Amino acid sequence: METVRQPIRISEGSHRRLEERIAMRFPNLAVAGTRALLRLPARSRVRRLFLSRTVRLATEAGNRGDYEVSFLLFHPDMEFLAPADTVVLGAFPERLQGRRERIQFERSWRGDDWVGLRYEPKELIDLTDRLLLIGRMIGGGRSSGYPMESEWAGLYSISGGQVIREQIFVNNHDALKAVGLDE
Repeated sequence: METVRQPIRISEGSHRRLEERIAMRFPNLAVAGTRALLRLPARSRVRRLFLSRTVRLATEAGNRGDYEVSFLLFHPDMEFLAPADTVVLGAFPERLQGRRERIQFERSWRGDDWVGLRYEPKELIDLTDRLLLIGRMIGGGRSSGYPMESEWAGLYSISGGQVIREQIFVNNHDALKAVGLDE
């Protein structure tokens, strides 16, 4: 399995860019372009630039509450798997099915439980047909006001230019272990 690791940095206070507006208006074109670029080898400079920009824009969109842009490249029937620890605590459902349900969950979870919650990705690992995004979550509890900072990682399975499965981890070591890269 070929892996390519690269750092990711996001901007604060972003806004919807022209390319995001075009992608929202022509989602099939965005998926077709993504599918074509993901056919390139993992070490391809064009693929690396495309993936880092796509992940950066999607994360920034989610952080500003623009979930339709953030989840644009998610398949309509995608599957979401939550960390077992969060399911036991009742913070996440065990599984969600579909992009609409995923957007609704993100909107209610961020709105009901957190103030100023944002994701800060640190590294993107390209595993060819899967992407592992490693970083942290930062925010504050809505009712407690207590600041929170936690490790966070997302493993995204890709098919046909779309995310078909998203698995979340609250421990970066567990995420690396899940893809066989435990260090």
